[in-house]
Amino acid sequence: KPTLDSYIDLRFTAYEKLIGTVEKILPLNETFFKEVVQLRTISHAARVNGNVVKEFTAESKISLVSKNLNKLLGDYPELRGNKDITKFIRAVVAQEEELQSIILRYNILLDEYHSLIWGMPGNMVVLCFKKLKKELPYNR
Repeated sequence: KPTLDSYIDLRFTAYEKLIGTVEKILPLNETFFKEVVQLRTISHAARVNGNVVKEFTAESKISLVSKNLNKLLGDYPELRGNKDITKFIRAVVAQEEELQSIILRYNILLDEYHSLIWGMPGNMVVLCFKKLKKELPYNR
């Protein structure tokens, strides 16, 4: 989960650069970046409060927005010619691809963990050391 969190933070850092550049041309509330900022706020608050499900839900909605970044250039012609915006969109897309591979790895490791604690002899160890059993949600 800490690795996943660091990749989520890296993706948002790339978003911050993109948003900062777009804001110089268009007001934030005229683009869908306002939604990204709101979702990131929800995600961060959920992480601080330990609500992993709410955090994953908000982050998956940001991933959906990331898939439409190229549409941004089509919807806002004033952004189309800006090389910085194109560069930052590529950076966000690259971070999103890395994040998706980390999410896949996280879910695979969670499967392995569940197999281990429910199988023999892991099941016996968990009965002796209850702290080893953690309720961790999948990131869908």
